[in-house]
Amino acid sequence: MPFLWLPVFGMLVTGLLQTPKDAKPPITNLRMEPKYKRLTWELSGNVSDVWCLKGGTHKKRANDNRYCQYLTLSLCKVTNYTVQVGHPPFSAWILFPEPDKNPEAAAANLSCRVHDVDFVTCHWAVGKVASGDSVQYQLFWMDKDNMEHECPRYSKNEHGVHVQCHFYNVTKYPQSFKVMVRGISQGHTVSCTQFHQNMNYYEVLSPPNVTADCNKSHSFMMWQMFSHFTKDFEYDLHILKESQSGKNKNPEVFTAKDIKTEFYTLPNPGAYTVQIRVRADLLNLASAWSTPKRFVCDTDEDERTRVWRTALLVALGTLVMALGTFFFCKRCSLPQKLFPPIPKMKDPIGDNPHDDMMAWEAAQDDCPVTQLQILAEK
Repeated sequence: MPFLWLPVFGMLVTGLLQTPKDAKPPITNLRMEPKYKRLTWELSGNVSDVWCLKGGTHKKRANDNRYCQYLTLSLCKVTNYTVQVGHPPFSAWILFPEPDKNPEAAAANLSCRVHDVDFVTCHWAVGKVASGDSVQYQLFWMDKDNMEHECPRYSKNEHGVHVQCHFYNVTKYPQSFKVMVRGISQGHTVSCTQFHQNMNYYEVLSPPNVTADCNKSHSFMMWQMFSHFTKDFEYDLHILKESQSGKNKNPEVFTAKDIKTEFYTLPNPGAYTVQIRVRADLLNLASAWSTPKRFVCDTDEDERTRVWRTALLVALGTLVMALGTFFFCKRCSLPQKLFPPIPKMKDPIGDNPHDDMMAWEAAQDDCPVTQLQILAEK
């Protein structure tokens, strides 16, 4: 559920270079606006030369003497923010966020990783002094507008406490990924824990799948690498070539390093086993070695098999054609002999004299007809 950031006043302390007690302070209503990462206040009277200090060391001049803008803002680590005024001399400070009475109950060791190309998993441990059966944690991620959204899917430990959050389809989330884990213990809110880093720095690379097109003279290996954040990869291949006299008897082992393409040609391969790993040196990332994959590229037997297969297919095709021709001829001649067409008899009364009539021709197989001649009696 989205969460709307509201101004936080924190713990306000004024003094140090205080104006007279009866005078109105030049700065009032000092507060932090987390949504805009802005420390702001109200001015009273003629005020000049205003500065802001973050954590007592990072000093910057205020914008128009009215606010200080920050690029980053920790929502979990308690930090001192001080405003100093040159004229009249004055200072005030707040703590943001407000300190918690039980900070060691907060989630510990929060970290995230991108894995299997499309997935993000964040995990954490239960705080040192948090009771396992009375604490519960919630993770929130922040979108580009600094709006909070809760974890889509949790994993729990044996006590039913959330200890992992799983995200699918990393392209839906900002590459500069910011998450926070808040907790509630015995009805009281505990300090939050924050993690913020670009996803490409904590991606766990997965080694690609290797395929091969090979024969007796060479093996052409291919693969394809997938990542949403990193494009420049180098590859290492660990190859074990089996001896011709027997498997794993005096094998040849070597490693091909710093391959910048997604293919590699191995001459005279025979039977061999290959493993691959991928590296992104600019990000100091490297995958584990892949599972060994074996290829057999001695094609003498395969050629004989192809010859036999071709001969068998030719013989089978010839047989099918012969059978087809035989049944086709049988089908065309036998029905005509068994069921010759029956001629149409002409009805001299009912038939139209203009209708076509079927000629009655004797078939060659018909019985012989003897012509009879009737002689008139004398």
